[in-house]
Amino acid sequence: MPGRSPPAIIQAGLPVRPPASCISQRPGSETGWPASNRENSLTFARIAATDHWSPAGSPVPAFRETAFWSPAVLGAPNAADEVNGSAVYGFVFDFCGVEIDRDTGTVCVDKYVSLHDAGRILNPALLEGQVCGGFAMAVGAALYERLVYAEDGDCVTGSLLDYALPTASMIPVLEILHQLTPSPVTPLGAKGVAEGNSMSTPVCIANAVADALGVAEVSVPLTPERVLEMVRRGGQ
Repeated sequence: MPGRSPPAIIQAGLPVRPPASCISQRPGSETGWPASNRENSLTFARIAATDHWSPAGSPVPAFRETAFWSPAVLGAPNAADEVNGSAVYGFVFDFCGVEIDRDTGTVCVDKYVSLHDAGRILNPALLEGQVCGGFAMAVGAALYERLVYAEDGDCVTGSLLDYALPTASMIPVLEILHQLTPSPVTPLGAKGVAEGNSMSTPVCIANAVADALGVAEVSVPLTPERVLEMVRRGGQ
């Protein structure tokens, strides 16, 4: 059994009196015992539990194994300190349709579709949760959330009473599509998904509003005040 030596096991308070020989494993059993003193057996579960719950009992861990794996596409930085930060990259493609009320400046997302290429999907529920969570945060950034400061530098949106954080009922329905392209680099073909919509969705909504109003530049969040100002500047 690799890991903690018999003296270290004694120091950890385990009731076994092994000699200087190593602890061995009985064939077909989960029990360890001193090789020359098999009467004093000790289960691996007991050794592992002691090391887990009382790590300060011994300076040497009972069970530990360290392994490293790195795909061929990842290497050390080159002479210019350039480095590939990821073995694989997921892709996301968004498009949406918006409706703008020219009298109130309200932006309504009528339809939003997000297509993801995360390689082989290992956990569909987890992937959908990541996408929906990133999308909800992005809708807030695109339409509602804004830090406002007074002339003296005091933040006047420092609490949820003043900071426009969208609720679940304010998040548009999201249609999620998948383009499954397994990665040739990772063992399982997975690429990952994370919260890519937190970056793609604000841009997608902003571009849709700019297209609807016929303007070249917009600033997020697209609050009603900002939208009405764009309309007054000559947006169609």
